[in-house]
This record gives sequence, structure tokens and C-alpha cells, in this order.
Amino acid sequence: MTTAPDGVQEVTVRTQDDYLFTPAAFTVAPGRVRLTVENVAEEMVHNLRFRPDAGPEPIVEEITLLAPGESRTIEFTVAQPGDHPFDCTFHLQVGQTGTMTVSG
Repeated sequence: MTTAPDGVQEVTVRTQDDYLFTPAAFTVAPGRVRLTVENVAEEMVHNLRFRPDAGPEPIVEEITLLAPGESRTIEFTVAQPGDHPFDCTFHLQVGQTGTMTVSG
């Protein structure tokens, strides 16, 4: 996690052909978050969605589809400390999940 000149926390997560998010877990402070997902896979499409009703507050922003070689960025604000699980809904059945923790 880095902090951009505008004060927004920036995190980059990568997906690849092995059904993993890298990193699968990261921590941010309460405030604005800019999350970029890079699909470095050669064959697989991926997405990233925070699980509805699973964290201490809803995060409705999501990345719906990333073809191999694509990247997208979403921004959102978090205020409540706790864990926010996220998934690739295309590969949830094989365990492509992760967790964003908001520090207290």
C-alpha cells in the first residue's frame, strides 16, 4: 500500500492463471482507497467483488471483467475497522478469494 500525492491510499492486486490474488490480503487505514487490479494471466478472465454483507460496511464498487493483460481501478471510502472479504466470482469455487483489512 502506498499513499498517492492526493492522499488516497493505493493498492495493486494481481491475478494470474493460478486462481490467486497477489497479495491475497492487505491492510488499509480508514479513508479513501484506490484499488487497481491487474490481470497478468495469459488465458483467464477475472473480476473482483467485495462480498455483500460480509464486511463491517458495504463496498459496492467492483471490477466486473478483466481480460488477460487488462487492468482497472476503483475508488471507495472505508470507515469501519474490520475485514472485507473479496472474490473472483468466476473462480470462487476453486478458492480465488482475498481480504482487505481496515485497521482500527
